[in-house]
Amino acid sequence: EFDLIVSNPPFFDNHLLPEDLGKMNSKHGSQLTLPDLTNVAIKMIKKTGHFSVLLPFERLEAFQQIARESGLFIKRQLLLRQSVRHSFFRVILLLAKSEQQVIKEVLVIKNEQGLYTEDFAALMKDYYLK
Repeated sequence: EFDLIVSNPPFFDNHLLPEDLGKMNSKHGSQLTLPDLTNVAIKMIKKTGHFSVLLPFERLEAFQQIARESGLFIKRQLLLRQSVRHSFFRVILLLAKSEQQVIKEVLVIKNEQGLYTEDFAALMKDYYLK
């Protein structure tokens, strides 16, 4: 059992599949479905453990239902948008085996001038050279 499992699962479901088998398996849910992923996560995390996942925003609602059915509950939700003018495009979730109040946050990557926001720069400072 693990304290934390982090996953960046295949993003696409029911999309036009590429001919390249490697790309198909890495980007499309044909080999790893979200129900399969949550079922494995619930078995592999400790009772007090967490499961974190990065998803396209449009899959959030469906994933919430899948997670609940697997016995996982959202603890934190981070909604990402490219800029204040863009819609949300990604969501990062932290899930646990026990239900609790959800902490919801928003992270905007770039400001109106096209520069990284202070929040994004602080978050990524250990990974970006500039």
